[in-house]
Amino acid sequence: MHLLNALIEHLRRTVPALQGMPSRLSAQVDEGRLRFAAGASLSHGYAVTAQLTLHAYDDTLDAVMLPLLAWLARYQPELGPEPGLRFSWIFAGETPADLRLWVPLESRVVATHDCGSGEITLDHRQPAFAHETCPAEHWQLLVRDESAGEEGYRLVAEWDGPLA
Repeated sequence: MHLLNALIEHLRRTVPALQGMPSRLSAQVDEGRLRFAAGASLSHGYAVTAQLTLHAYDDTLDAVMLPLLAWLARYQPELGPEPGLRFSWIFAGETPADLRLWVPLESRVVATHDCGSGEITLDHRQPAFAHETCPAEHWQLLVRDESAGEEGYRLVAEWDGPLA
C-alpha cells in the first residue's frame, strides 16, 4: 500500500530512534477494506488500520507522535477523533519496550480504462493537503525538562518540514 510505505519512510526519516536503525520499525495490516461503488468504474479505495511497532523504544512518546501528527495532517486530514490513533506501550522495568501504534489510513486508486486498447491504468492518489500557516523549512521538537538547565527545554527530535 503506497500510503503506508510513505508513512513508514517519513517515520524512519523523522524519529530520532529510527535514524540509522530503520529495522526497529515494523508494520502490518491485519485486515483491510476495499471501498468501491458498483458500476462501470474500477476506481476504488483501500481503508486499513496499520499497526506500527517501534521495537525496543525507550525515548519520549512525543518524538514519535509529533512527526506522525504532522504527516497525518498533510496526507490524512479527514482523520477524526474516532476511531483516531491508538497506542500501547508496555514498560518492563528498565529495559526498552515495544511501542505499538494503530493508525487508520485511507487511500484512493483511480482506474482509467481505454476501451479501444483494453488497457487499464491505475493512479494511486496520495494528495497532500495544504495546512501550514507557518512555512518553516526545518522543525525542532522541544519538551520541558527541569534537568535541561536554564532554558528548561530539551531537544528530542528535528526534521524537515513539509514545505522544505
